[in-house]
Amino acid sequence: MSDVTTIDSILNGQIDNYEILIVKYQRQLYSTILHLVKNVDSAEDIVQYSSRDKVSSLRLILANTFLYFFYLLFNFSVIFLNP
Repeated sequence: MSDVTTIDSILNGQIDNYEILIVKYQRQLYSTILHLVKNVDSAEDIVQYSSRDKVSSLRLILANTFLYFFYLLFNFSVIFLNP
């Protein structure tokens, strides 16, 4: 199942499929969070919390993904206009 299909299924009520994303990206999530908070216990707590609050976490990820994409497009536009 692709990530897009998994996300769609979660947003359509199949909340248990969130576990698929957590298992797939758990190592990357943990590494990123550990890099940010610089504390092993805190990083573990954050990953655990995100897996408990599934719907809110997914919505936050999707919102941040959109904002990051917008930020990239904005920067590419500035670079394009000011070579």
